[in-house]
Amino acid sequence: MNKMDIHQRKTDRAWDRLYARLDEDGLLAGAVAPCRKTKRLPSRGIRLLAAVALLCLVVAGVYHYTLQNNRVSSFLTLRNAEEATTLITTLEDGSVVYLAEKAVLRYPSSFETDRREVALEGNAQFDVSGNKERPFLISTENVHVEVVGTSFRIRNEGNAPFELSVKSGVVKVVARESGQSSLVNAGEIARLQAGEWQINKMEANRDPMKRIRFKDERLGDVLRILNQEISSVPLLTIPALEDRSFTVAFEGHSPVEMAEVICLGLGLAYTQTEEGLLITEP
Repeated sequence: MNKMDIHQRKTDRAWDRLYARLDEDGLLAGAVAPCRKTKRLPSRGIRLLAAVALLCLVVAGVYHYTLQNNRVSSFLTLRNAEEATTLITTLEDGSVVYLAEKAVLRYPSSFETDRREVALEGNAQFDVSGNKERPFLISTENVHVEVVGTSFRIRNEGNAPFELSVKSGVVKVVARESGQSSLVNAGEIARLQAGEWQINKMEANRDPMKRIRFKDERLGDVLRILNQEISSVPLLTIPALEDRSFTVAFEGHSPVEMAEVICLGLGLAYTQTEEGLLITEP
């Protein structure tokens, strides 16, 4: 008899004693057959199964790490390092973010199907496109913000209290530390003081945008934002030019001057029409 057979018999006897004790204590209740009557895998087979199980765990771990790493790496970072400048960007869902100086926005190149998540450091204004099926979520150091479609401004800098002022719609804010939440309506401002929300009527705009900058933005988005925020005369273009991307900055420009700057940067021309200033091919 070789050593493997001796080891197998010792193992069988150990299992027999264990099941006999369980049977005496009434713990088996006939539900489990004695181990000696079942067919056992040889030791080599057990070791093989263990190796396969370990390999599956390793593969699953590597897949999970790769998936998470790819998800993190797909996030983009936009920093506004210029002083006294508002950096404007349009996200893939059509939402517009106005980043104040020294602000940082982290966002995915493409949002999830059930939610739109971004992270913010510093001050910013958001014009969120409406989509009830995909709430827009903003994470800051001390507050979570959740909206569906609205316009609001966040003040989130240094040791000053977090502030959120709502221009349109309704915004939900949740304090990270205390967990206290509140709904902020249009015309209201919420301040986080010692973990508690204070809701008051919003004051007049105390921090108007003086200098704005677009980086690699579509012409169509640039004109839409200028018409909404600054220009007193509509700036228009034809559909064929809306996807032309460029970088540009404005500071105190008149509508005509803005049209001239855009045309100079893209090699286009503009004409005065009854509807506004129309930018077209020269």
